[in-house]
Amino acid sequence: MVSPYRVLRRRAGLARIAQALPLKAYVDYPFGVLVNDQFDRFSAPIERRFRRDEVEAMMKRAGLEDVRVLENAGWIGCGQRPSRATALTSSA
Repeated sequence: MVSPYRVLRRRAGLARIAQALPLKAYVDYPFGVLVNDQFDRFSAPIERRFRRDEVEAMMKRAGLEDVRVLENAGWIGCGQRPSRATALTSSA
């Protein structure tokens, strides 16, 4: 799927179709990177994928504040631990 993406993304009328192709994130990397990433993904005995709202809920349950979940070939979640003062007043 990487080679068709390379061709389609250069043509104005077909760029939209190119965006729907899987594995387009690997277009600027050597083929070995794609193979290695897929091997890592599918060789694991168990794989579990989470939706954006599930990632956000997990982080909030962990007590993090200012939680943000960003898309990047999966989800990247970030948040901050509450300050000590905030943690003490909320537990009182």
